[in-house]
Parts: sequence; C-alpha cells; structure tokens
Amino acid sequence: MKKISEMLIDITGNACNINGQPAVVSDKEGIFFMKGMTQWEKGWEYKKVRVIGDFIPGGKTQTNTISNPVVQLL
Repeated sequence: MKKISEMLIDITGNACNINGQPAVVSDKEGIFFMKGMTQWEKGWEYKKVRVIGDFIPGGKTQTNTISNPVVQLL
C-alpha cells in the first residue's frame, strides 16, 4: 500500500465480491472493502485493479474500507 497522504491510499490487488460487498484483495496489505459501490461488475471481478481513495482503518473490527474509490483496471 502506498500512502499518498494521511487518508489517501493507492492499492493494487484483485477485485472480488465478498459476502455481497466489493473488495480488493492484496497479497501484501490484506482486504479492503469499497464504500459507495454495490458490487464489482462481471467484467471486473477477479481482475487486477488499482484503487486510489480515502482510507478508513478498520480499528477493532479489522475491516479496512476505501471510500470515494477511483478504480483502474490493470
């Protein structure tokens, strides 16, 4: 994960839907859920993507979230 500023991150991983929620699974950084999206479209699911957005740490729940995601298919 490349930290651009205090809250903005840049992450690369595989797009997938987990329990009906869109997520990016990164080998190094873990799982990040996409806030503001309902799910990945069929053509994007299981593809490598780059996401830049506002990082919301999971805290006690350990569920990291990215809000306002800007997504690029790689």
